[in-house]
Amino acid sequence: MYQFKGGADGSRPLSSPIFKNGIFYGNTVLGGANVTGAIWSYSPTTNTETVLHSFGGAGDGSFPAAGLFATEKTFYGTTQYGGASNNGTVYSFVPATQTETPIYSFTGGADGAIPVAPVTPLKKVIYGTAQKGGAGYGTVYAIDLTTNTESTIYTFTGGADGAYPWAGTVPHGGAIYGTTLGTGTAPSLGSVYKIVP
Repeated sequence: MYQFKGGADGSRPLSSPIFKNGIFYGNTVLGGANVTGAIWSYSPTTNTETVLHSFGGAGDGSFPAAGLFATEKTFYGTTQYGGASNNGTVYSFVPATQTETPIYSFTGGADGAIPVAPVTPLKKVIYGTAQKGGAGYGTVYAIDLTTNTESTIYTFTGGADGAYPWAGTVPHGGAIYGTTLGTGTAPSLGSVYKIVP
């Protein structure tokens, strides 16, 4: 197996890896060439770890805590910080070319900030959550992969609807389900929510 050394190879893999075509893929929230996280691959056949992309903390984002979501040829993920306003990004990564592309940079306003959760692609649309931003309690967002435009589909108010969505979303029956860390009403122990886009 492989143990991260905490340098260019990456450090602190907080999320579960994915397995595709005989190779494990994942990211680390720290380490890499710029100490702001990396995307890596691991071959169980050769016991070899390879850094495929080091996040720079500027346009491409920094500190990817969430796991990757794989489609046929492209992976999608989020970074907590970095991007144009240092409020996080949604990015795509193509393993065949080792190309990382920021799809959207959060502004920290109505669109949200600090997307720590993984994304869920569904029919050329990415759904996800931002832990903060919106009214201050986080948002649920959608990104059209055809145009790379972002839409805020729900803004949490911090009341009975919940606050600070840390986890990702799950589509089911035309709706989106998820959880929040807290609520604005006592006891503030979190919520399960349903949104119909």
